[in-house]
Amino acid sequence: MNLWSQFKRLTSKSDLRVGEVIAISTSDNVSKLIDIYGQTFIATGTSIDVGKKAFVKDGIIQQEAPSLPEYTVYV
Repeated sequence: MNLWSQFKRLTSKSDLRVGEVIAISTSDNVSKLIDIYGQTFIATGTSIDVGKKAFVKDGIIQQEAPSLPEYTVYV
């Protein structure tokens, strides 16, 4: 792989988030999620049940995320 391709992958503007599904609208094919900061957002997809966590990439639910303990570190 060339250096330019590696650099482009590092600087991609892809948005990856993790959130807990709090509502599902099957008629619109969207889910409402809440992230660890308490912000709610809408993502396309309804494959994850309410109460479960999901990986969301570029506004589309990708797969279920593991439920791991969450810590806040202040620097």
